[in-house]
Amino acid sequence: MSPSEDIASTESASAGCSLRRQINDKEAGDGRGRKSVTPAYCTEAEQPYRKGTVIVVNLEELAQRVAALEAEVGVLRQEAAAARALAAGADRDVADYRAELRGHTRTLGALRETQLEQGQAITGLGEQVDQLTATVGHVRDQHGASLTEIVGLLNQLIDRDGGQE
Repeated sequence: MSPSEDIASTESASAGCSLRRQINDKEAGDGRGRKSVTPAYCTEAEQPYRKGTVIVVNLEELAQRVAALEAEVGVLRQEAAAARALAAGADRDVADYRAELRGHTRTLGALRETQLEQGQAITGLGEQVDQLTATVGHVRDQHGASLTEIVGLLNQLIDRDGGQE
C-alpha cells in the first residue's frame, strides 16, 4: 500500500470488523513512519478500543511482526511435519506389535491343540497301563495258584519218597 492512497479498507482479525485506514501524508508527518488507523463500521462489542481512539501503527514494526509470525509459522509447520512423521512411525510400530501379537496368539492356539492331543494320548496310555496292571494281576494270581499246586505236588512226592527211604 503506497502512502499516496487516501482511503483503503482492511479486515481486522482481532476486532472482527472493517477498518477504514486513513492514510494521509499530512497526518503521518511525525517522521517515524506512523500512520493513523481509525475503526469504522464497527459495533461497540466489535471495537477493541473506546470510541474516538486512534490506533497508531508503525509499518516497520508491523513488517517485523509479520516476518516473525511467518518464521514462527515455518517452525510450526516443521514441528507439525515432525509430529506427523512420529505419528506415522507410531502407527507402524502399533501395526508391528499387532502382527506380532497375532503370531503369538496363533502359536498359543497351536500349543493348546498339541496339549489337548497329548492329554488324550496320556489318557489312552493310562487306560493301557490299567489294563496291563489288571493282566499282570491276573497272571500273578494264576502263577500263584500254579505254584501252590506245584508245591503241593512236590510235598506229596516228598512224603511218598520220604517213606521209602
